[in-house]
Amino acid sequence: MLSIILCSHAGLAEGLKSCAEMICGDLEKLVSITFCEKDSPEELVKRIRKEYDSFAEEGDEVVALVDLFGATPFNCCAQALSDTDTMIVTGMSLPLLLEILMGRENPGNYKEYISECVKNAEGSQKAVDLSEI
Repeated sequence: MLSIILCSHAGLAEGLKSCAEMICGDLEKLVSITFCEKDSPEELVKRIRKEYDSFAEEGDEVVALVDLFGATPFNCCAQALSDTDTMIVTGMSLPLLLEILMGRENPGNYKEYISECVKNAEGSQKAVDLSEI
């Protein structure tokens, strides 16, 4: 199974996890890690690595979803996981998370699977002008 680490500023990661569980039910091998103002980047790196190690010990492939490329959650994930074969996906969203969750039991080549999920989640944002409906 593909394990997932969600990492973001403030409560976004926890909110996405909560939304996904509301839709899909309890989800195992999915953790949220929040970076708050009081946290140091070093603490965040340690928390990320601890979660990764617990998944890797079970033989799981791991993907990290973060909110912004180049921001602290991304940088800390990159630092914590630099010696692994893990992918980091930026721009975390509920459509992307659900896409990944749907086939993570048997993802095959997980890097190809993640790339396909990112592609499938593209275009999930719509600007709806209610005056045109």
